[in-house]
Amino acid sequence: MKKITYISTLEFTYTPHSGAHYLVNGHNQNHGQISESIVKHRLGLYTETNPSTSYDNGSDIEEYNASVKSENASLAKDLHGTTNEQIKTFFKNVHSSVFVFVDFDDKTAETSEWWMDKREFGKFVRLFTRLDYDSKTHEPKIRFKSASRNMISWLDAQC
Repeated sequence: MKKITYISTLEFTYTPHSGAHYLVNGHNQNHGQISESIVKHRLGLYTETNPSTSYDNGSDIEEYNASVKSENASLAKDLHGTTNEQIKTFFKNVHSSVFVFVDFDDKTAETSEWWMDKREFGKFVRLFTRLDYDSKTHEPKIRFKSASRNMISWLDAQC
């Protein structure tokens, strides 16, 4: 695992917009979208939109075959079954081979990225996710926990 820490230079405004609090170049983004945008911006790949691609058909950052996750993000859409069944299905079918967990402070722009391979990400998923329910379908879904001191300490210890 590799950690990269920096001050993001992606310009955004925090807004009261429901569910998508970050305004970037006139586009509202939710926490997961802004996290992906920040990583892409640092890599010189940001294009103002983040295409929505199924976990089994593509990656958030195709150039790196990387999936980007942040606190409270869901593992993937359209997974079914128990928590263990959903995790097994995800890892059996996921297109990405690299996984980036992002934590940023929207006031200071301090950002940390942890780049993981599939094995490392598997450990992370098993330790730092919780079962939640989809707000529309009420189906169970796996969601990452908030970025706690415990989570950050664990990530840092893996580097």
